[in-house]
Amino acid sequence: MNLTNSTIPQWWVPESDSTAIGLSLFAMVAWGSWANLLKLNSGVTRFEFFFLDYQLGAFLVSLLLTLLLGTGGFSEGLSVGRFFAAVVAGIVNTLGTLLVMASVELSGMTVVFPVVVGIEMIIGTTFLWLIERKESPGLLFTGVACAMAAVSFDYLSHQEPMEDDGLGGTATRRRRSENNSMSYTTLVVSDGDFSPDLSELSRPYSFSASSSSGTRGRRASGGLGTAGRFSCCVTVFDGMAAKSRGLMLCVVAAVFFSLWPVLDALSLKNNESGPTVSASPYAFFLIFRIAALAFTWCISQWMGQLGKRDGDEGGASDMSVTFSNYLYEIPRKSRCLGVTAGFVWGCGTLFSLISGEVVGLGVSVTMTRCSPLVATFWGVVMWNETEGMTARAKLYLIGMVMSYCFAIMFIALAAP
Repeated sequence: MNLTNSTIPQWWVPESDSTAIGLSLFAMVAWGSWANLLKLNSGVTRFEFFFLDYQLGAFLVSLLLTLLLGTGGFSEGLSVGRFFAAVVAGIVNTLGTLLVMASVELSGMTVVFPVVVGIEMIIGTTFLWLIERKESPGLLFTGVACAMAAVSFDYLSHQEPMEDDGLGGTATRRRRSENNSMSYTTLVVSDGDFSPDLSELSRPYSFSASSSSGTRGRRASGGLGTAGRFSCCVTVFDGMAAKSRGLMLCVVAAVFFSLWPVLDALSLKNNESGPTVSASPYAFFLIFRIAALAFTWCISQWMGQLGKRDGDEGGASDMSVTFSNYLYEIPRKSRCLGVTAGFVWGCGTLFSLISGEVVGLGVSVTMTRCSPLVATFWGVVMWNETEGMTARAKLYLIGMVMSYCFAIMFIALAAP
């Protein structure tokens, strides 16, 4: 264990650049792995409750690691500006996550994923470098370019048709829902999973390969008469409008995801009054997670109240996420999966912030954002996602893996 250079006891940081890079790689693995637990929870319980458990797990790991490694210098480095930056970061991160989920439902995975990752990489890394100016810009942004190439390869692999399924038809672009790429389906749930009617506590969710608008379109097409054709035209128009809304939501979500690490860097940059002690990343992350958990609970309550309609039977407790429902109505399996998912994500995120103390947030966070590489590994090994892929799609997948590997190499070399 190493203490930062100061006469005042402070928090633990990595002893060397190589150790810091190792923590960033661990954070990348954590970000790319927690979605397996979300996928295992598919069909067990409603997403709203899983997400609350996820936020709880992230808070618990922030508290545990702060008590073990980060109590030294906790209060000395906690300025008013850093406190409010952490609160805003928690709200922004939660909103970004929810907006991504909603945009996937409206626009589909192949539209949302490249937009979110691209904006997050470009805007987030640029702002972090402008604030810190620690890293080598040439190597850092070469790594970002390689990551963008990886995103493009992943997109192309999803555009390839599947091999003939042997049922007498030509190859189609559909993929079985259980085989969606993990790099896309980390946050995908099926149509209607965000229904505000939370009285159906046991209604599960499942992964879906089609967007909600497409599902509604098939349902609304009706027969072959004039009314059916008119309904189909209206459905197509509504689907286009839904995709446009989804694209707008994913752009906003990407900006939110880009900005919460920037808030951490800004609050460090502005804290120059105390030269011996800088603001603790443990303090920032603990407040960050408390704010995220509280805000998630508030959003859940609002969704429950929104679901009330005239003529609904039952009291408010039947229509909202109450503490009693959350405490007693969630299956034990789902609770364990949700808390563990948040624990894994929170551990990786905090290690990324700690690594940024040594090599800069521009290196640590950008490297962590290469997590689709890990998610693809799990998708191939654990979920057998290469089944039915054409040779060209597999080549695109290999190109994605190689591009991410080059991105990680250049980003690591950019460390000061």
